Amino acid sequence: MDIGDRSWMYLSRSANEYENGVKDFLNKAFERASLGNEILCPCRLYFNRYWHYRDVVEDHLFGHIFAPNYTQWVFHGEGISSTNIPHQSHEGHEGVSQGLFDDKHDDIDKLLHDTFRNVEDD
Repeated sequence: MDIGDRSWMYLSRSANEYENGVKDFLNKAFERASLGNEILCPCRLYFNRYWHYRDVVEDHLFGHIFAPNYTQWVFHGEGISSTNIPHQSHEGHEGVSQGLFDDKHDDIDKLLHDTFRNVEDD
Protein backbone atom coordinates (compact mmCIF):
# COMPACT_ATOMS: atom_id res chain seq x y z
CA MET A 1 0.00 0.00 0.00
CA ASP A 2 1.23 3.45 -0.68
CA ILE A 3 0.78 6.31 1.73
CA GLY A 4 -1.18 8.57 -0.63
CA ASP A 5 -3.73 11.09 0.56
CA ARG A 6 -5.44 9.84 3.72
CA SER A 7 -7.52 12.94 4.42
CA TRP A 8 -10.66 10.92 3.63
CA MET A 9 -10.12 8.97 6.88
CA TYR A 10 -11.37 11.84 9.00
CA LEU A 11 -14.17 13.11 6.77
CA SER A 12 -17.81 12.71 7.65
CA ARG A 13 -18.78 9.06 7.69
CA SER A 14 -21.60 9.86 5.28
CA ALA A 15 -19.21 11.25 2.66
CA ASN A 16 -18.74 9.17 -0.49
CA GLU A 17 -14.97 9.62 -0.18
CA TYR A 18 -15.05 8.07 3.31
CA GLU A 19 -17.14 5.11 2.16
CA ASN A 20 -14.89 4.49 -0.86
CA GLY A 21 -11.76 4.89 1.25
CA VAL A 22 -12.99 2.37 3.83
CA LYS A 23 -13.78 -0.18 1.12
CA ASP A 24 -10.35 0.34 -0.48
CA PHE A 25 -8.64 0.10 2.91
CA LEU A 26 -10.46 -3.16 3.72
CA ASN A 27 -9.63 -4.69 0.33
CA LYS A 28 -5.93 -3.90 0.72
CA ALA A 29 -5.76 -4.84 4.41
CA PHE A 30 -7.39 -8.23 3.86
CA GLU A 31 -5.15 -8.85 0.87
CA ARG A 32 -1.92 -8.05 2.71
CA ALA A 33 -2.37 -8.35 6.45
CA SER A 34 -5.14 -10.76 7.34
CA LEU A 35 -4.80 -13.68 9.67
CA GLY A 36 -7.34 -16.12 8.33
CA ASN A 37 -10.49 -14.10 7.79
CA GLU A 38 -9.63 -11.36 10.30
CA ILE A 39 -7.60 -8.16 10.51
CA LEU A 40 -6.77 -5.90 13.42
CA CYS A 41 -9.56 -3.39 13.87
CA PRO A 42 -8.18 0.14 13.37
CA CYS A 43 -11.19 1.91 14.86
CA ARG A 44 -10.66 4.39 17.68
CA LEU A 45 -12.33 2.00 20.15
CA TYR A 46 -10.02 -0.99 19.50
CA PHE A 47 -6.94 0.79 18.06
CA ASN A 48 -5.43 -2.32 16.43
CA ARG A 49 -5.68 -4.49 19.55
CA TYR A 50 -8.35 -7.00 18.46
CA TRP A 51 -8.85 -9.10 15.36
CA HIS A 52 -12.24 -9.00 13.67
CA TYR A 53 -13.99 -10.17 10.52
CA ARG A 54 -14.43 -7.77 7.61
CA ASP A 55 -18.06 -6.88 8.31
CA VAL A 56 -17.30 -6.11 11.95
CA VAL A 57 -14.31 -3.89 11.06
CA GLU A 58 -16.41 -2.09 8.47
CA ASP A 59 -19.18 -1.50 11.02
CA HIS A 60 -16.61 -0.18 13.50
CA LEU A 61 -15.07 2.19 10.96
CA PHE A 62 -18.50 3.66 10.26
CA GLY A 63 -19.55 3.61 13.91
CA HIS A 64 -16.34 4.57 15.69
CA ILE A 65 -14.14 5.98 12.85
CA PHE A 66 -10.41 5.34 12.50
CA ALA A 67 -8.09 5.65 15.46
CA PRO A 68 -6.55 9.14 15.66
CA ASN A 69 -3.37 9.64 13.61
CA TYR A 70 -3.39 6.10 12.17
CA THR A 71 -2.28 7.27 8.74
CA GLN A 72 0.60 4.86 8.19
CA TRP A 73 -1.07 1.47 8.18
CA VAL A 74 1.72 -0.55 9.80
CA PHE A 75 -0.73 -3.22 10.96
CA HIS A 76 -2.40 -3.46 7.57
CA GLY A 77 0.37 -4.00 5.05
CA GLU A 78 2.67 -1.00 5.41
CA GLY A 79 5.84 -1.86 7.29
CA ILE A 80 5.69 -4.63 9.89
CA SER A 81 3.18 -7.31 9.01
CA SER A 82 0.27 -7.86 11.34
CA THR A 83 0.86 -11.60 11.06
CA ASN A 84 3.90 -11.10 13.27
CA ILE A 85 2.03 -9.95 16.33
CA PRO A 86 -0.02 -11.79 18.95
CA HIS A 87 -3.48 -12.72 17.76
CA GLN A 88 -6.43 -11.96 19.99
CA SER A 89 -9.70 -12.26 18.22
CA HIS A 90 -13.04 -10.79 19.14
CA GLU A 91 -13.76 -14.06 20.95
CA GLY A 92 -10.73 -13.65 23.19
CA HIS A 93 -8.70 -16.54 21.74
CA GLU A 94 -4.98 -15.90 21.74
CA GLY A 95 -2.14 -17.35 19.74
CA VAL A 96 1.08 -16.19 18.22
CA SER A 97 1.62 -16.62 14.53
CA GLN A 98 4.91 -17.64 13.00
CA GLY A 99 7.39 -14.85 12.40
CA LEU A 100 8.75 -12.09 14.58
CA PHE A 101 8.45 -13.90 17.92
CA ASP A 102 9.65 -17.37 16.85
CA ASP A 103 13.22 -17.05 18.11
CA LYS A 104 12.43 -14.85 21.08
CA HIS A 105 11.40 -16.03 24.52
CA ASP A 106 10.94 -14.31 27.79
CA ASP A 107 12.53 -15.33 31.02
CA ILE A 108 9.62 -14.68 33.35
CA ASP A 109 11.31 -16.44 36.26
CA LYS A 110 14.32 -14.12 36.03
CA LEU A 111 12.05 -11.10 35.65
CA LEU A 112 10.05 -12.04 38.77
CA HIS A 113 13.22 -12.80 40.71
CA ASP A 114 14.76 -9.45 39.76
CA THR A 115 11.57 -7.60 40.60
CA PHE A 116 10.85 -9.23 43.96
CA ARG A 117 14.28 -10.30 45.22
CA ASN A 118 14.20 -7.91 48.16
CA VAL A 119 10.68 -8.85 49.24
CA GLU A 120 10.55 -11.00 52.37
CA ASP A 121 8.31 -14.04 52.63
CA ASP A 122 5.38 -13.81 55.03
